[in-house]
Amino acid sequence: MANIWQLDAGNSRIKLRVLETGQVTCLDTFNSEDAFISYLLEKAENIDEIQLACVWSEERKKKFIEIINKECCCKVRVAKVKKEFAGLKVAYRDETKLGVDRWLAMLASHAWYPGEVRLLVSLGTAITVDVVDKKGEHLGGYIIPGFRLLHESLTENTGQVRFTSNGLNDMTLGQSTTQAVNNGIRRLVVSMLKSLIADQSLQIDRVIFAGGDAEYVKALSLIDAEIKQDLIFEGLTLAFSKQD
Repeated sequence: MANIWQLDAGNSRIKLRVLETGQVTCLDTFNSEDAFISYLLEKAENIDEIQLACVWSEERKKKFIEIINKECCCKVRVAKVKKEFAGLKVAYRDETKLGVDRWLAMLASHAWYPGEVRLLVSLGTAITVDVVDKKGEHLGGYIIPGFRLLHESLTENTGQVRFTSNGLNDMTLGQSTTQAVNNGIRRLVVSMLKSLIADQSLQIDRVIFAGGDAEYVKALSLIDAEIKQDLIFEGLTLAFSKQD
């Protein structure tokens, strides 16, 4: 019975999905490498393979893999972006500059929805946007700070501005500095997404949201989007199954 651990090592968390003979048996999240390694030590004997999607620096990733190899005898496979793979063609001239998380999400969406123009939006620490056309051509994308980073960029040196959970769906003109910051950030993100959907040159057929703020932005924007939180994991499955 193959026991595969899939890891999505993102900017702020490590997400884990466990597959046993192709079936999902566990989903978990860890706030640090140490927390994950502690968990790994409890289960190491039962792991056949670890599949890793990682957006960290090469040095940090290398140290993480070294620790895994020290504590676990399983194979560790690291996903790498390919210029052309499984019908998906990356827009970047140098595909190594594209985040592997974005590539895996596009790979999964292309397998699920061939023949459609897809707008993929990951709403996490950063907000990433990618468009893939009907033929699997990646047209390009955007990267902007996520809600927390946008807020921090305005409030870091202005101690009087505080984040508030009041009026979470409010995008009206602010009548205080706090409202102006919070409502303006919401309108900025929503306006960008709606402008892409309305862009007739793109002809978007399907909008897919993922990430920690996906539910919030869908409710805030009223955009008809599907929420797919397993895009990176499904991309890992596709990437390695087609290489075997």
